[in-house]
Amino acid sequence: MPGKGVARRWNLDLHGIRRDGSKETGFSYRSAAGSVIDDEKTITRIRKLRIPPAWQDVRIARGDSAPLQAVGVDKKGRTQYLYHARFRAQREEEKFKRVVEFGESLPALRRRVRADLKRTELDRDHVLAAIVRLIDQGFFRVGNDKSAESEATYGLTTIRGKHVKVDGAVLYFDYVGKWRKAQKRAIEDAEVAGVVAKLKTLHEPELFAFIDNGKVRDVKDRHVNDYIQSIISKNFTAKDFRTWAGTLLCSIALGMEGQGASKTERKRKIKRAVQATADQLGNTPAVCRSSYICPRLLDEYMDGKPFEMLRKHHKGSPVVRVGLSKEERALLKFLRETIADRRRRPRAA
Repeated sequence: MPGKGVARRWNLDLHGIRRDGSKETGFSYRSAAGSVIDDEKTITRIRKLRIPPAWQDVRIARGDSAPLQAVGVDKKGRTQYLYHARFRAQREEEKFKRVVEFGESLPALRRRVRADLKRTELDRDHVLAAIVRLIDQGFFRVGNDKSAESEATYGLTTIRGKHVKVDGAVLYFDYVGKWRKAQKRAIEDAEVAGVVAKLKTLHEPELFAFIDNGKVRDVKDRHVNDYIQSIISKNFTAKDFRTWAGTLLCSIALGMEGQGASKTERKRKIKRAVQATADQLGNTPAVCRSSYICPRLLDEYMDGKPFEMLRKHHKGSPVVRVGLSKEERALLKFLRETIADRRRRPRAA
């Protein structure tokens, strides 16, 4: 929700409490009008927020019910937000339901991709189907022009021909992705390999392009998202593939870890599962956990719910080109049961 985030940041800049000082000298707080804030109740609330001492330009909500409680700039110059626990819980619930809806929509999307890959011309739908198949099977980021131009980091829509080699039915990817992490992957898919081989003959600066009325047009990230949304009629984007994949891969890793006897042991197992998932997605564990693994999955595991049904029984990818794999069906069943179970639980007084 970047639009709302900007609006809330602006509101805190105008009306919020300002933090001055540093960890070494101590912090003090002033109102938007400049008056010192020293009442114990407000100071205690601010301390409970545990705002990182290294943050600069910190602004804090005046009340304890605001969705956005604090905002600041970290050491790398990135704006960071601290949200109210109730707001975070609401967002996690929405994310959880979105993961379920996406999983339910995957069979229809995969059917359309399979059909469009059978087209013979390098038209829009044919090329976009190849990209979506790769995102689905290889957990790729879609990429954008800004990152490619300013940071020389790439995703599928911005990689160059030199970043991909075709050897029969196998595609070998080797490029620098987001956060400057090296991305090296091999994908075996004869249909997509055929599309990529034809695209290489166009000799365009970027690999993925389509022919529209005789003109070659670069594929943009918006084209990929438009294609996805035209099929499953939801506000889904390419990122939803990575959230689904992250949740799926983590659930399999947790199933392989088995149920820990104590919370301490389960925390260690979660750490290993998140690391394994991050390795497959090409992320850091922190980014993977915050952005690509459904939080409810880890909550249920910590609560002691068994994950044996999510064990991986065979080698190879847990995703398929048509329908849902047995791992995906097991995950979807697990998530649906979690929803039903929570609805049956009595609400706290």
